[in-house]
Amino acid sequence: MDGWMVNVNNNKIKQIWKKNPRVVQTQKITVPEMQSRKDKNTFDTVKMKLSRFLKEMEKLWNLLEDNEQQIKVTLSEKQKLMPEIDRMENTKSDSQKQRQVIDISQKMRQWKTEMTGVIQRQRQDIGSKLAQVQSERDEIERIKAKLQTQRENIERKICICTFSLVCIRGIFAAKR
Repeated sequence: MDGWMVNVNNNKIKQIWKKNPRVVQTQKITVPEMQSRKDKNTFDTVKMKLSRFLKEMEKLWNLLEDNEQQIKVTLSEKQKLMPEIDRMENTKSDSQKQRQVIDISQKMRQWKTEMTGVIQRQRQDIGSKLAQVQSERDEIERIKAKLQTQRENIERKICICTFSLVCIRGIFAAKR
């Protein structure tokens, strides 16, 4: 049942990424030429964090695919063991066969417990990595918003300076 849920969750993630390719693809943004070193460092920081974000998303995607493969393998192993268990349960007359069934059942329970632990740890790892990536994405969005505000302020200052120059030229032209 758990394997089915992970497979469904993987399929949902794949569908979301297929519907919205902007999530996966990198986007080029245009930023006006920055004059101060601080603005350039901020832009470089955003680039580095965005690159790290994309690498982490790729790692998570690969980890999800690996989990899906691992679950498929374990389900096929379980299916291979099920006929043997069924066959042994049908022939309960022999005590040796009964012991084999018990051994196989114990191995199945042990295997199920181990796999549940492994899957739970992997889910926790994925969850923590996803939280970290989302935090970095939010920070990138804040920096992008700050850069946009700075850009708008610079454009506003350019307009004010241009208007002031026109006014000053008009005043000097009128005095001549």
